[in-house]
Amino acid sequence: MSLPLSGASAEIGVSFLDGLRTCLASDPVGRGVTLKVTDDAEAELAAEDLRAWELAGKDSVIALTGFFGRHDAAEAAKRAAAARLPLVAPMSGAQTIMQDASGWVFPVRSPDRTIATSLVSQAARLGVKRLGAFATRDAAGAELLAVVRAAAAANGVQLVAVAEAETGSMELDPQARALLSARPDAVLSLAGYTSTADVFMRLRRAGFVGQLLAHGDVGSRPLTRLMGPSARGVGIGLAVPSPANASLPLARDLEAAARKAGKAPDEFTLEGCMAARVISDGLRRAGSQPTRDSLRRALETNRSVDAGGITVMLAREDRERNVGELVVLGADGRILR
Repeated sequence: MSLPLSGASAEIGVSFLDGLRTCLASDPVGRGVTLKVTDDAEAELAAEDLRAWELAGKDSVIALTGFFGRHDAAEAAKRAAAARLPLVAPMSGAQTIMQDASGWVFPVRSPDRTIATSLVSQAARLGVKRLGAFATRDAAGAELLAVVRAAAAANGVQLVAVAEAETGSMELDPQARALLSARPDAVLSLAGYTSTADVFMRLRRAGFVGQLLAHGDVGSRPLTRLMGPSARGVGIGLAVPSPANASLPLARDLEAAARKAGKAPDEFTLEGCMAARVISDGLRRAGSQPTRDSLRRALETNRSVDAGGITVMLAREDRERNVGELVVLGADGRILR
């Protein structure tokens, strides 16, 4: 797997890895799995490792996972298909991942477009009539803005302002001023956590009292670390169910394991755990000597996996039904429901 284990998104990668390790360790099949991990912040090393993993039989690698973000996940999907190597739970809900036709990619996330639509629909239910949007100036931002425009029109919400910035930008005073001048009832961010926190803090300091909403890839922990108590009340559309949802056996199991280890799970921990459950289930069905091909067949023919009260739809035509959850942050960054 390739994950951000250092740099700006390290909290996200470490959380996913913690969840994956925890849930593999609790499964008889998973305990037999060896993890080979590379830090995608070390770009040259990550590329070298991926080339090695692609080789048939090299180090017995029979599956990939992780690859946070649209670009890394899309690149991994292309290379996985070429190497006939299953890619399970890529950390992206982009349409290129959800609609991948190669047969080698198995997402567990809710699609980005579903998350964005749900956020707009929830805003409308809360009485929002005027919505501002903040997005990255790239293909991912354009894709999500198109979804937000359609969802706004369908819900009787006026999209009164769109502010854009380069990926990872900070010092976003012009964007914040443009949003404020449009007098929105709510602002929805479709960007990463550094840019989102910068814009949200500027809005709050300027006296904005409307609803702040964000796509789940901002990460509840990183966003809270940057915003502090100002994160209270921010709504996030998670790509997976909430780890605070005690009605889910997987969330309860993960909470108990994390507490024993002196840690606190977040949404990416849960996503890593879901990945582990899907991989273990596939290996269990792939025969006593699983191969890349037998693992792919096992995942394809099973179509769905019960990951502890969370049904993960693996079939290409059903992936749109993978669920996330809309949550609100408390002042301490704790996910509220």
